[in-house]
Amino acid sequence: MKKTYLFLFIVAVLAAGFWLYTGPQRALRDIKVAADAGDVEGIRERVDVPAVKESLKEQLTAMMQQKLANDSEMKNNPFAGLGMMFAGKMVETMVDAAVTPTHLVALIKGNRSAAFDKDSDASAKEAASEPLDSKADLEGSYNSLDRYTLRLLDKETHKQTVALTMHRDGLSWRLTSIQLPTEEATKD
Repeated sequence: MKKTYLFLFIVAVLAAGFWLYTGPQRALRDIKVAADAGDVEGIRERVDVPAVKESLKEQLTAMMQQKLANDSEMKNNPFAGLGMMFAGKMVETMVDAAVTPTHLVALIKGNRSAAFDKDSDASAKEAASEPLDSKADLEGSYNSLDRYTLRLLDKETHKQTVALTMHRDGLSWRLTSIQLPTEEATKD
């Protein structure tokens, strides 16, 4: 009788460990399923939308500033400062448009053009319907017990297209940051 209880206890501990270990992958799957179904509430449960928006705004603003700083014509232009003021508002508008359920899934899958193009509802839906690993290799790792990063690598070039950072929220996981590669955006 004791052997049966010990066996059941070991099985329960292993099952709980497996369930906790695969939490980030299940959360990403839930995000995609919710987006495909148009379930905005399901997306909100798995995505910390304000944190994702802030992360994207910071990255895109830094990319624009770096691109303007590297542009020789802009260095000597007296209107460059004015352009940077408008760039901040433009970045905010782009991010607000990109952080919708369908566009978010396209961005998660590494399709930035479908996510940020304002006329891309059809292409974002098409990108969102593709399997996550159809064009990318997935490489995930735990940074700590409550932080997980999934990197999508282009199958042809093996360069990172996007990285998704998830944080544990109790027993569930929430997407808190989407990191875009900077080398492509800052090329002249």
